[in-house]
Amino acid sequence: LDGEIVLLNAEGKPSFSHLMKVHLRHKKTIPTGYTLAYMVFDLLMMNDQWLTEKPLIERQDLLQDILIPSQMVQIVPSFPDGSLLFQVTGEHHLEGIVAKRKESTYQKGKSHQDWFKIKHNVRLSCVLGGVLWKDEGKQEIRSLLVGAYYDKNLHYIGSVSAGLRANDLANLKNSIKELKENHSPFFKEPHLKAPVTWVRPILTMEVEFMEWSADQKMRAPHILGFLTKAPQDCLLDEEPL
Repeated sequence: LDGEIVLLNAEGKPSFSHLMKVHLRHKKTIPTGYTLAYMVFDLLMMNDQWLTEKPLIERQDLLQDILIPSQMVQIVPSFPDGSLLFQVTGEHHLEGIVAKRKESTYQKGKSHQDWFKIKHNVRLSCVLGGVLWKDEGKQEIRSLLVGAYYDKNLHYIGSVSAGLRANDLANLKNSIKELKENHSPFFKEPHLKAPVTWVRPILTMEVEFMEWSADQKMRAPHILGFLTKAPQDCLLDEEPL
């Protein structure tokens, strides 16, 4: 079998951050309200015979014939309308979809053109908690340190510079002088190698990024614009690592 272990919440949605907590902390118990499941999407061998040269659609038919789904072992369903599926997964805030050619054989690696992972970009309202300097003396900003709230604590989720416009930088420099703080506003202070100025967490912005990393930081973030949204309304869906 080929598949993936996931941790499903009460709504049946996978939680990568909670799965990482179980793995990294070597926990032997599953968090309350979650279910561990093996999601099977392919059949590679049956009766000591490799099936990797058979078309995907045949392998999936055989999988349906031999595997009886249960709460802990489930078969990932296939859908013919990829566009509609992508739309629905976006509406439910899921990571994305995998598109596969029905006649494709099973191939290792990512160099072939038969399977594609198509992900949704994530949008999140964030709070400015600090500024990383390229040159503090010249007031040249390298990136903004941002976070979001969970359980009334501001959690650091990454640094972002892409999308900053010239007028944003000018306004930020003035705001930083007024909002400067001596201590980090984040629940866990990030370890940084460049000069940093902490600020009172008041300014908010909309950030778009590709996905969450394993340590729950934003990958390839891009600032869409600053908001008038209250900082306490910039929330994370799940408890951070």
